[in-house]
Amino acid sequence: MSALSLLALTLLGADSTPAPPSLVVAPLRALGIATIEAKNLTEELRGAVVRARRYTVVTPQDVTAINEALQKQLASGCDETECMAEIGGALGAQFLITGTAGRLGKRFVVTLKLIDIEQVRALRTASVR
Repeated sequence: MSALSLLALTLLGADSTPAPPSLVVAPLRALGIATIEAKNLTEELRGAVVRARRYTVVTPQDVTAINEALQKQLASGCDETECMAEIGGALGAQFLITGTAGRLGKRFVVTLKLIDIEQVRALRTASVR
């Protein structure tokens, strides 16, 4: 075995454990709150998903490209779930989290959907205040 192969095995790990599925955390849509608040909540969500270690999370740089592409597609009349699934699929992701952030009185309300990109369907939804 060459030194380069040995280095690659050391870097990647020699076990045969399958890689966790990949996931895109799309920017949360702001509903009656400042865009910066939705952006901060999105970053908190992304951090929580990374800490859970159940998915490989697409990088924030890719998410910026996703947001720009999504805005263009939504402007042309594309359904949000379908558009997001298409964009996530283009990044090679298997799953997508999308949702909204707003206020109910003084509390934030965040509603999320976990979407299976291949099947273009919501697997779970959740809401928290």
